[in-house]
Amino acid sequence: MKTTTKTAKRPMPKDVIDVIRDKMDRMDVSIRRLAAESGVSYPYLQGVLARDHSPTLEYLAKIMDYLGLELRVVSR
Repeated sequence: MKTTTKTAKRPMPKDVIDVIRDKMDRMDVSIRRLAAESGVSYPYLQGVLARDHSPTLEYLAKIMDYLGLELRVVSR
């Protein structure tokens, strides 16, 4: 008899904020810790994650670097 186990699949990320939040969850990193460790202010990071404003490339690179993510800018 073959048994199967269902594993919960995560939905595909929609944008960079989803990628960042997903990685924060997997690393168990709070917004405060990410802000402190990446050098981005807590209020700014909170606004970015709430989608109240868009991050600059400089701050996005700092955030993603701490999380071990790679930021690529591709020109078409």
